[in-house]
Amino acid sequence: MRTPSLRGLLSTVGCLAACVARDREPPRVTYSPDDPQEMVIVFDSGITHADVNRFNLEQLHRYEPARGYDSRFPIQMVVLARGADGRPLLVLRLQPDATPSQRQSLDSLLKASSIVDRVLRDTAPAEVGRAKK
Repeated sequence: MRTPSLRGLLSTVGCLAACVARDREPPRVTYSPDDPQEMVIVFDSGITHADVNRFNLEQLHRYEPARGYDSRFPIQMVVLARGADGRPLLVLRLQPDATPSQRQSLDSLLKASSIVDRVLRDTAPAEVGRAKK
């Protein structure tokens, strides 16, 4: 009777660990345009959804040929939405462990953008552009 080699045993343990890790479900993220969101980016009037998509891919993400698009910031969720006035919005939720430095860097990028009108915090996207009573 053959005894398994240490290398074979380690390979089996490694495979089991990888298989178990792969079976875990990713954390669930929910979104509703009626619920306040961490950041709602409002764009200048005349900006189209295509402009917002380009901004998202070119400013908030980076492209690496072997990997595709990767976020420049610790972003948990990005949603393309529409305000009550029809303007395109970008809704962002950052990872809970985003550092103050990362948050400041994102804020600086948004302030420097020529197409961002303003950034709202803790605002429901469905309320953006709605006439105040």
